[in-house]
Amino acid sequence: MIVFLIFLAPVHTKYNSYDLILIGTVITTFAPIPMFFGINIMNFMFFIGIVSFAEALYAPMINVFTFNFTREGREGTFLTLTAAPVYFTMALTGVVGGYLLENYYPVKED
Repeated sequence: MIVFLIFLAPVHTKYNSYDLILIGTVITTFAPIPMFFGINIMNFMFFIGIVSFAEALYAPMINVFTFNFTREGREGTFLTLTAAPVYFTMALTGVVGGYLLENYYPVKED
């Protein structure tokens, strides 16, 4: 992703943040396509490359887009509130994943 950021910096300054977020998320939806052709290292590398390119396109613009809605001096509070659902989702995913592993993953007997 860092390599893509170097090349995409001029794009970030030229285009609107909302448009770059939309384009990046659309590109991300195409990332699993190489996996349809088989699970091997090359297809996995294509998957990683597509996701990295798309994230380098949209990730820096999320903060810019978020800051467009804030009042001066309230950027940190607003950014924290917009990121809160992600952290709550991670916590819920951990709890549900632990429950599913504990109750539905077969015990391996040696």
